[in-house]
Amino acid sequence: MKRLKMRWAGVFLGVAQLAGCSVPAPFAKSDRFDAATSRTSSTDGFLAAMRNSKPAPATEAKVPKVLASMAKATSAIRDSFKIKPKVSSAFDPVKLDNQPANPQAVAQDLHYHAGLVFEEQNQPAVAAGHYQEALNAAPNNPKILTAYARTQDRLGNFREAEQWYRRAIERAPSDPMPVHELGLSYHRNGDRESAIGCFQQAVALAPTHSVYRNNLALAYFDAGRKEDAFEQLVAGQGKAMAHYTLACLLEKAARQNGPVQAMAGIPSPDEIQWHLRQALELNPQLASAKQMLQRRSITWSQAEPVQQASARLPATQ
Repeated sequence: MKRLKMRWAGVFLGVAQLAGCSVPAPFAKSDRFDAATSRTSSTDGFLAAMRNSKPAPATEAKVPKVLASMAKATSAIRDSFKIKPKVSSAFDPVKLDNQPANPQAVAQDLHYHAGLVFEEQNQPAVAAGHYQEALNAAPNNPKILTAYARTQDRLGNFREAEQWYRRAIERAPSDPMPVHELGLSYHRNGDRESAIGCFQQAVALAPTHSVYRNNLALAYFDAGRKEDAFEQLVAGQGKAMAHYTLACLLEKAARQNGPVQAMAGIPSPDEIQWHLRQALELNPQLASAKQMLQRRSITWSQAEPVQQASARLPATQ
């Protein structure tokens, strides 16, 4: 506080001297804050003396200089009370003012992600509205085109959805996602052959994508092509899991439609049990296959030796 009062007194002293005012002796520069003086005889006494002093006559030439000095002193006083924040020169990619000004891109992303949220909440009509707004900003974006087609399909507008899917495929022929989504739409609407064609294209574009292969296998299975389904399951999951997955598909189909015709070359009267035994022979730690086999009242020790049946397994590449 003492230093602050000294700064104020120094500023006013300089202004007074420039203005030609007489400065009282007790407040001369050399002894205005002598330790022997009272602690309270600082700024208040000086200001009182300033009010009672009479300025010396100033010429017109001194006026601009006095005004400039007063402005400089005022600025110094203001700066002495100003708290300057620390400024970091590091680039912050999250701040909006560091991003390029592109309102259309912002609107596109906001509406697209809002549509995804409403889709997850099972509100396809609301999601479709957001996707439509996103398309207004980016009419050729295949991701948004696919999403809008998906909502139209969920709303029961299959033919319109098909057109939007086709448009997305035209915009991104090397992207497997639109053609895979179209395959799912065909499969949901009972067109198995068209679904198989779409899934085959998706697998050709992304051979290592297990989801595409699994859906192709499911379409093959629903079309009665179990050997082709098994081949895709092996490519996507490995042989042990392929046997277990096919056993699950067979059990589900048997509950819904009755017994399914066995694959060629499998003499076992229960094809499901046969695939489960094959899976456990290849991977004895496959707990889900063990549980399923026990649930069907067949113990592993009672199973037919796999070595005798392995020769009858459909050949896979």
